[in-house]
Amino acid sequence: MNRLLTIWYASWRYSLSRELMFRGNFLLWMLVEICWFALQLAFVGVLYLHADSIAGWTKWEMVLLIALSQVIQQLFQTFFLVNFINFPELVRSGKLDFYLLQPAPTLFLATTRLWDVGSVFNSLFALGVAGYAAAQIPVQWSVASVATCGLLAVVGIGLHFAFLLALVTPAFWMTRAQGFIGAYYQAFQLARQPREAFRGALRFACSWVLPLLLVANLPARALFGGLRLGEAAWLVGLTAVLLLGATAFFRFGLKHYTSASS
Repeated sequence: MNRLLTIWYASWRYSLSRELMFRGNFLLWMLVEICWFALQLAFVGVLYLHADSIAGWTKWEMVLLIALSQVIQQLFQTFFLVNFINFPELVRSGKLDFYLLQPAPTLFLATTRLWDVGSVFNSLFALGVAGYAAAQIPVQWSVASVATCGLLAVVGIGLHFAFLLALVTPAFWMTRAQGFIGAYYQAFQLARQPREAFRGALRFACSWVLPLLLVANLPARALFGGLRLGEAAWLVGLTAVLLLGATAFFRFGLKHYTSASS
């Protein structure tokens, strides 16, 4: 474990130094992300000029939902997304060979080698917005509710990890797998919506089959009330099963990797 933490820290330092070599691009990309987030909040503000609640959510509850979704998405981008985007190219070019030679698990190296440093600061900004929004909601906070919110946010990151790992593993057999990542990244946006805004088969599918609607909805509910333990247990259990399944699928694919020298 200490060795893995050392490698993880070294990856952070490498990613930070690489980003700082191009400070202009680094700062500009952070600004773009913050502006996009601000536009979403502005849109919510316009909607609530004409309504006190939407799908049962008040203005500040909606802001909290969007901010928590942003936190989860930005943290996932920080630690994992760039690695998943690069993974098909590692397989296609044979550069994955270098990971196989390292004294660490290939899955760990392939999914954590690079950090998106700018997303660290974006996630902190979104976390500040979430804290401010939560303070505007007339509900008594507790240590348990805050801890539950944080735990469910981590579970949401794990769910995204499991799905994307399963989606990039076909790169062992396919020459182009980036399209799967782009499609799923667009589906991320569902997590910003209140679950109550959906009806019928779409709501069922996005709650119980591909539970993207639960990723940010449940952490938000944990803070201002309304969290259902059955839904939380389902999200945790399904994420655990998907992580195990995606990991097994990746190892199966790795056994069929022919390497650049084959």
